[in-house]
Amino acid sequence: MVYASGKLFVCKEEMGAVDLKEYAHLAVIDDISDLSQKFLTKQAKFAPFQLSSISGNHAGHVLKLSILNPGSEDVIIYTSSFFIDKVRVFEYDTTSGLFQEQNSVNGYLIPPQERTVYYSQSSIVPIYLQARSSKTYYIVTESYTQKGRNVSRASFKMGFIGYDQRTFHKVYDTLGFVNIFMVGVVTILILYNLLISIGLKDDSMIYLVFYNFCFFCWVFLFGGMVIRFNLTEDLNFERTLRYLVPNTLLPIGYCLLFYSFLKLRKNFRFLGAILIGATVLHSVFNILNIFIDHNALIQFIQILAPIIYSSALLASFLSFLKQSSLSGYFLAGSILMIIGLGVLIYGYSSPNLNYLYGHIFIEIVIFLEIVVFSIAVTNKLWLIKKRSIELAAEKSSIQNELERKNRELISFTTQQIVQNDRLDKVRTKLSKNGSVDPISLKEFTKEIDKMKNFDHNWEGFRFQFENVNPSFFKILSRKHPTLTPNESRLCALLKLGLKRKEIAGVLGVSIRAVDKALERLKKKLELSPEIRLFDYVNSKGAFE
Repeated sequence: MVYASGKLFVCKEEMGAVDLKEYAHLAVIDDISDLSQKFLTKQAKFAPFQLSSISGNHAGHVLKLSILNPGSEDVIIYTSSFFIDKVRVFEYDTTSGLFQEQNSVNGYLIPPQERTVYYSQSSIVPIYLQARSSKTYYIVTESYTQKGRNVSRASFKMGFIGYDQRTFHKVYDTLGFVNIFMVGVVTILILYNLLISIGLKDDSMIYLVFYNFCFFCWVFLFGGMVIRFNLTEDLNFERTLRYLVPNTLLPIGYCLLFYSFLKLRKNFRFLGAILIGATVLHSVFNILNIFIDHNALIQFIQILAPIIYSSALLASFLSFLKQSSLSGYFLAGSILMIIGLGVLIYGYSSPNLNYLYGHIFIEIVIFLEIVVFSIAVTNKLWLIKKRSIELAAEKSSIQNELERKNRELISFTTQQIVQNDRLDKVRTKLSKNGSVDPISLKEFTKEIDKMKNFDHNWEGFRFQFENVNPSFFKILSRKHPTLTPNESRLCALLKLGLKRKEIAGVLGVSIRAVDKALERLKKKLELSPEIRLFDYVNSKGAFE
């Protein structure tokens, strides 16, 4: 159990995690060169700790703690300083009046091999407590770079939580394992999505791959893996990467993913413009924040982030109402992101939640979102693609069948023309043969004309025609109820694309008769002079 008497922190071996700042007094240092035992013991002006007292205008800060270790064994308290350049621990024995520096030199810019306790994610500072001792400890933070000063408040907000040895290893080792696990899973998902993108030949999948890559960068850099795997010796550069790349890339990847899959340029252009604009500004301000130390930039960044994710949420919701494909997954993902962002903001601004835990929460939330997008969305796209291939095959089969029936109809019509042409030749020969009885010739000619008449083949023609154009006569009758059967028949022949001479051959009449019939038909259809009868009958969708 951990308990406090006034500002005295009473420590036991199994104490879990305790915010040391609750027991601390704070002093500020304007010039690190003035730091000395004399300054710490006699000239420093300490006041109860307040986060608002932490400023990037000061070169350093001092936390003063009075700690009692009533146990019979020495104890180590582990605490994190996160992004502060250098941290030292001094102890002052109130009984003997002795003041000395502990072997606890750590800090973000201290090379890992020179740190007292090495951990890649953050700088871990040990405080050594002797058995049955009551001493005052001074945790001195030094910021000899502007970037170190800029992150002082965030480092104090997240850090200086005291852990016993068992809790420290449990928390940080688990956190390191989770980060490596997430990096591994996301790497597999990136490769999986790349293969699906190649298989589907779908360019939109690249945006999902890019978003996964952005999250990979975030976990890899925030997880301290650049230091863990010794990828650079420039720790100041690594700190810039850790801040700039994830904070810039992740919103860009998120924006492009939603903008592409939800088709915001087409469906919700205004929301798409807000999303793109806010993301661009967010990226610009993040880059400027590396070079310019100004609170206004940080405030703009903090305002733009909710705008980006709220716009994505609204776009997902509106797409879901329109029942757009995949919108359900994006709505679920955007809700998760808003919850995670809310916890992160609350953790950053509230004393009731450590910012570190808020960061871990949103990291896990985005990881779950990545898994949902990468598996569910990819599988959905695969099913859509598969169904599209099946529909294309069905369409091809139907088209082939339609073409076969159309060929049969044309063949049927051609046979009618050939038959009538032959009958005309027979009648011509009989007429020239003077030996035939005029009465018999007249009757025979009449019989030939009867055979040439299209009426006796009409039912067969209509059956073949409706196989190819099933709705033609129904729509024609509805649009033009006054048409006679012969006029409807003439429209059908025009639909086949037959010319005047071919129509005359089918009907067994002269071309002049066909011209008159077409003239009457156009008048009856009430077509303007500039509209051709053939174009009207064959206009796309008019009689389908």
